[in-house]
Amino acid sequence: MLRAIAPDGDKPTPVAWLLPVGGGMEWTTAPENLARPEQITPASLPRTRS
Repeated sequence: MLRAIAPDGDKPTPVAWLLPVGGGMEWTTAPENLARPEQITPASLPRTRS
């Protein structure tokens, strides 16, 4: 699950913050590594699993 695209500490380049859907350890990757990146806004709703 994509949690945010934001800087990692004092590094200026934003990274994608990811969390496994069932819980677990969060990790980061470059946003261009995402399959279908979407813009996240304050109005974005969390997706529910079917």
